[in-house]
Amino acid sequence: MDPANPEVYTFLDAFIGEMASLFPDAYFHIGGDEVKNKAQQDLQQYFNQQVEKIVTKYRKRMEGWDEILNPALPKNIVIQSWRGPKSLAEAARQGYQGILSSGYYLDHIEPASKLYLIDPLGDQSASLTTEEKARILGGEVCMWTEYVSAENIESRIWPRTAAIAERFWSPGLDAVGAMRNVADMYRRLDVVDSELDQLGLRHNSNYRIMLERLAGSTDIDALKALADVTEPGALALRHHVNPDATQSTPLNRLVDAARPDSAVARHFSNLVDRYLANRNDAALRSEIRQWLTLWAANDAKLELSIAGRQILKDAAPVSQILSKIAAQALAPSKINQAELEAAQKPIGEVHLAVAEAIAKLITGDTRR
Repeated sequence: MDPANPEVYTFLDAFIGEMASLFPDAYFHIGGDEVKNKAQQDLQQYFNQQVEKIVTKYRKRMEGWDEILNPALPKNIVIQSWRGPKSLAEAARQGYQGILSSGYYLDHIEPASKLYLIDPLGDQSASLTTEEKARILGGEVCMWTEYVSAENIESRIWPRTAAIAERFWSPGLDAVGAMRNVADMYRRLDVVDSELDQLGLRHNSNYRIMLERLAGSTDIDALKALADVTEPGALALRHHVNPDATQSTPLNRLVDAARPDSAVARHFSNLVDRYLANRNDAALRSEIRQWLTLWAANDAKLELSIAGRQILKDAAPVSQILSKIAAQALAPSKINQAELEAAQKPIGEVHLAVAEAIAKLITGDTRR
């Protein structure tokens, strides 16, 4: 749109008027982010002023991304921050209400533990006055769809969104110490995960379907053992590794089936931490050994399947390095530092979620 062309505003008046008549919501989001030629801030300010008048004409409150923040706009608009807490706090200081989206992007594949501890009233907003804090309305969980399909979208949304929902609907982190108890959050999130299954959501059932298609068989034990400790990479990693991907690229590989926030990796990491704190616990030692034995032998079980299926070729290096570092942990006298370091870095478009815990077990470094 050309902000200098009066006909643009005639069109927007008709368009916004039609949309306002269809939806009863009090707010109208105008976007406003990532404007081309950002040097023309005065022009964007002029454009937003004209749009705000139109939105108000149809009895709506204007909302927009944090790039629209400008003292020339009336104080009744709402600023939505995708760039970070700093712009949210600045909007509140200037007298604007705001919503935090930064940090809640599910497509960035952050674990529930990290999402849970983000607070719209934390960071720069913590130093706001009581009056300024009251202008922060809350947060918004985001699910962008560059790498989701109808088959895997629910695994990207659930169950992590349940943890964020509790975050939004609870007192601030400083008000309730329990909100910092990530272990208890995961305990309860596992319960909610089962309840979501009962409601008919398919984040777990579609996982098995995708693995069966990858394996070309219903016998997926070995592939599942690998996928259970594999997490998809975030947006930037996938763009970097596979820059030719488009919206038409099939989402049917290991990275697409693997789920964020591996429960198996979390359980194994907990076992390792407890064992390193008490090396005399025979039960912990036994369970850790069972997991390592499973993973050490898993690549041999998967090798033929991977060799015979082109769609599984991306799984080969992940499977190999998992078995190698698991074998190292079973025989720590044969440490290969290069393999340990490689395992903790992205492998193609995925992360090996148990790599850090295995490295910690081998080196005894409790600072990890």
